[in-house]
Amino acid sequence: MTLDRRLPIKTDHLTVLSQSLGFSANVFFDLGFVRGGGRTALDEKVMEMTAPTVRFVFDNAYLECVQFPPEIGEFYHYLTTPVGIHIMALLTPDAETTLERFRAAGLEIDDLERVTRRNVDYGEKQAAVTFDLVPLPEEIIPRTHIAFLSHETHELMYQPTRCAHVNEVTRLVEAVLCCDDGEKAARMEAELTRLAALADNGACEGGMEQLRLMDPDSFRAEFSLSPAIGGSPFAALVFGTPSLEETRRRVVLAGYPMAEEAGRIRVWPPAHLGLVLDFVQL
Repeated sequence: MTLDRRLPIKTDHLTVLSQSLGFSANVFFDLGFVRGGGRTALDEKVMEMTAPTVRFVFDNAYLECVQFPPEIGEFYHYLTTPVGIHIMALLTPDAETTLERFRAAGLEIDDLERVTRRNVDYGEKQAAVTFDLVPLPEEIIPRTHIAFLSHETHELMYQPTRCAHVNEVTRLVEAVLCCDDGEKAARMEAELTRLAALADNGACEGGMEQLRLMDPDSFRAEFSLSPAIGGSPFAALVFGTPSLEETRRRVVLAGYPMAEEAGRIRVWPPAHLGLVLDFVQL
């Protein structure tokens, strides 16, 4: 099987779950990312979870690291490895319409979830961030919970003061998934494409604009590393920067193994993160 395909599906955010917040968040701190918000004890409960969170916000999407407590069982069985991307929120312009379309297509979804976060560090504008989620009952991507999301307060989440990183990175460009089964990969691509169309995902502004689906051999050939086995299928993230030289300065300070080519810096963080990180010139 040879698989290397890009899917034009827009993602609002990705969530890295771990049993220790430091395992994941510290890698990004080392590389010059700046915390742009996180859950505190004052926040509303989300899916019955009040776990510590660090959020890294960009001009189009965000990445959050969540320490998942063992007493909450909903996602804990995913954590067979220390960390990994286990939640992906895709965009929809209208969560209520998407819910109706999903139900008409035969998906059994009880209701949408209204999420409110009262973070104390939302930049210059201080208010509650609100968005609606349509959770999918099926596990389309192995070991990954997927929901479709519409923002009610987009301008609060994506404030310029929350998107300023020391390494000059401004954008989350692409997430890479590995699949070692051709039939499963085909089903994954078909179902993601179908649901994204029902959710009118392509009409949304912003978002990480694509997912890349690869087989392990193709991944090894490009990233010089074997994908992690048994955990999340997410294997790499690509970030964009208008100043690759400034990004390079911070990457060098982090001291992680790295390689450079024209318009790109590749970083291999500690193995417990389970991700290769690429930085590309915008």
